[in-house]
Amino acid sequence: MRHILIIDRDSTTLNDISRLVTALNFEPVVLFNLNSQNNIIRDEIAVIFMDIETRISSPKDVINYFNSASKVKNGHRIPVVFMYSNVDSKLVKEARELPHDAELKKPFTLEKLFELLEKQLDLGSIEYEQFTNEYRLKEMKDYAETMENWLEKFGSILES
Repeated sequence: MRHILIIDRDSTTLNDISRLVTALNFEPVVLFNLNSQNNIIRDEIAVIFMDIETRISSPKDVINYFNSASKVKNGHRIPVVFMYSNVDSKLVKEARELPHDAELKKPFTLEKLFELLEKQLDLGSIEYEQFTNEYRLKEMKDYAETMENWLEKFGSILES
């Protein structure tokens, strides 16, 4: 399973992102301090959400840790999304100078979050078990209907 890394302390943001990415068949991984990023396997991270105002970790350090030239293989950069509350913050202005893929101003809606994830990930290629089961059920019902029609025709032939 692929992971979505969330670097934030805000419980509302953590809950919103975690619920949505779990529904999309990803596993949320929350980072509360810089030391714990050393335990994260880069190749398992699909997207990084980082609140640039929390000072848990500097945006530059996170980008260097996950997307430095030595770690990016075959052009596979991990998309980085900066989150913030105050657009006029000095931290936001400094972070915008760094390479990143998107920005998300807090508070945000789940629809906005979903749009952002849809742009960063290939959501169409993810197999969701509940949809797969619904598709299989529909296929079985269609097959049963076809068999019922065939049996009715076969029965009418036998009666003749």
